[in-house]
Amino acid sequence: MTTPTVDLTPLPLRTFEMVKCYTNRRASSICTGRPRDEMLVEPARKKLQPPSPTKSAFFQFERSTSAHSLHTPYPRSSLFMFLRVMTVATRSDIPSWVAKKMQKSRDEYAEAVIFAKGLELGAFRPMLEGEPPPPPSDRGEAPNSYVAGDINGHNIILAFLPGTQGTIAAARVALNLSRSFTQIQLRLLVGVGGGVAGENEATLQRRDMRLGDVVVAMPGNGHHGLVQYDLGRDVDDGFQLKGFLAPSPEFLLSAIIGLQTDREMPTRLSEHIRAVLDGDDEDGREYDRLPASTDVLLLPNVPHFSHGCDCRNRMSRYAVRRGPRAKPDIPTIHYRPIASGNSVIMSNGSRRRILDHLEDHGDVLCFEMEGTGLATESSCLVIRGISDYADPPKQKGWQRYAALAAAAFAKELLLTIQPFNDDDHSDEGEATFSDTDDSESRDEWAPSRR
Repeated sequence: MTTPTVDLTPLPLRTFEMVKCYTNRRASSICTGRPRDEMLVEPARKKLQPPSPTKSAFFQFERSTSAHSLHTPYPRSSLFMFLRVMTVATRSDIPSWVAKKMQKSRDEYAEAVIFAKGLELGAFRPMLEGEPPPPPSDRGEAPNSYVAGDINGHNIILAFLPGTQGTIAAARVALNLSRSFTQIQLRLLVGVGGGVAGENEATLQRRDMRLGDVVVAMPGNGHHGLVQYDLGRDVDDGFQLKGFLAPSPEFLLSAIIGLQTDREMPTRLSEHIRAVLDGDDEDGREYDRLPASTDVLLLPNVPHFSHGCDCRNRMSRYAVRRGPRAKPDIPTIHYRPIASGNSVIMSNGSRRRILDHLEDHGDVLCFEMEGTGLATESSCLVIRGISDYADPPKQKGWQRYAALAAAAFAKELLLTIQPFNDDDHSDEGEATFSDTDDSESRDEWAPSRR
């Protein structure tokens, strides 16, 4: 088979050397040192080094026989892949005409993923198939910073909180996002949260929660998947919850049900995680799974701990006895309601009091902080990796892996649903979504694989 080539010798690029790349899908990963799927890079996983100014770039691509090849046909995809590689490798030295070619307009972005922590954003970015330059900023626009990306034809904007957490910061980011990107129709809040695990034999079977698991906000017992536990009123009979947050879009809940019944989904989820951890740089190993011995669930009547104490592993006599899982390296996905509020829960008394208030609002399995701020502005879906048990002492060692597990599920969800690209805005031949009648269009959505 003749290998399609793209000879770009006339381009005066200063930061590339002669490289031959074999790929079938993830061209954007070549320059980040993170080979994905069946992609191989020669020289063997060698990062690009700045050559002398006289050298130029010459990329040669070979079509793979894999079923999961690029969406666009050759030879146009060769140039497209080159531009994606060059965009990720060194954006500052890209010629202006190349950057303009790769840059999409604001109206082409219909999906957004929002993060509260930098480590959550760092866990999701390796999942992207490309990072084109973000749309240019307009003078006087909302002061958010964004990262643009794409996954399986989805044009995605990544937004993140400015170093602060809580509902107010999340609401401000969501408001600025909706002002800057008016076509956003899908919002995912992806990150870490505190899990609600069973504490005795009666509740362990119903709440078999482990660190690194993922909780997806799904409705239960006639209530929405996200409930604000600190919105209500104090009366003589106790605290009464008042009001509910905006529910997640119905088409998205339908896609999640499809994943929930897919027996192969856990295997694919593990593959997404392994693809990041098997990268040849040190950043990927920072997100590795911790030993199971560090996953210690303490009984609620343990002695008082001082803040910052790292003595959980030495309190084995207060630990809940739980047997090992058959496949401990594959996170379990829980589809239950999530409790959202404006405080970090790390007290046994507070956790129990809130759960008592939420007893009639579904079997809550997770606490988090930012979902309330997003859901008051617009509908969204909350996906949380469990990094602690919302009890003292606070655990942070599992945050990176939990964020990676949540990011892997978010990617699998995006691979399941169709892109929102509009015919007038998309020229890559991807699947399109018609927004002429929102209610009718969403009824036509159905889970579909790649």
